[in-house]
Amino acid sequence: LRTPERFSSVRGTGRSAVFSAAAASAVRGSGLGLLGIGLPDIPLFAASLLRSLGQIARGYGYITSTRKERRIMLLVLDAALTGGMEYPALSDQLDQALSGTELTGPSEQELADRVAGKLAEELLAAKFLQGIPLAGAVGGAGDFLCLRRVRRYASIKYQKRFLLRRRMELD
Repeated sequence: LRTPERFSSVRGTGRSAVFSAAAASAVRGSGLGLLGIGLPDIPLFAASLLRSLGQIARGYGYITSTRKERRIMLLVLDAALTGGMEYPALSDQLDQALSGTELTGPSEQELADRVAGKLAEELLAAKFLQGIPLAGAVGGAGDFLCLRRVRRYASIKYQKRFLLRRRMELD
């Protein structure tokens, strides 16, 4: 916080990365949708989503190859893809993890399975529509919306984590 230019540059990098990744996802998804190719876009989208989360985490100074950081990234995805009554508990669990509290709860594999299920629910209709030539371009927009939502959520949570860490360093 004593070096606001550092915070501004981290935040600015995150914002530009959010837009460029979401735009690339929309172009790729719509392009494949024009051709009527929906299913092959699923692994491409998943890779783009995970790469985006990694960029955000690294942008705030976190090493993404550790088991703890991978669990945090899965918690971010889980909370970002959840709505309704489940969200407050997941958000609290994520906030505790971001504040440095020891992670408890589901294993990394259980989290990955849960996130995969939520992602499948989120994208199933869009990928089905994307398999129809020409009309599938609209289905590609689902990639953009989902990636933008997850990246914005991740940016907010990592920004909060960054600020909490800085505050602890200053105390």
